[in-house]
Amino acid sequence: MLYNVARGGQGTAQTLLTTLRASEADLILLQETNVLDPAYEGTLLRGLPGYALIRIPIESGRFRFNPSGCE
Repeated sequence: MLYNVARGGQGTAQTLLTTLRASEADLILLQETNVLDPAYEGTLLRGLPGYALIRIPIESGRFRFNPSGCE
């Protein structure tokens, strides 16, 4: 599951936890996790036992626009 946290501005950590738990995903990828509230990350980790937090910095990238959605 890929989820854009949007810097924590789209709801509480509890709201996000509800969504993530309901997905029953084996792998959860969170983007824009530079949340404003320092407690947000801790709440997510405590609320998702069995998951690990691994940060992988993006050092470079490129934007690809594909309006058809096909490769």
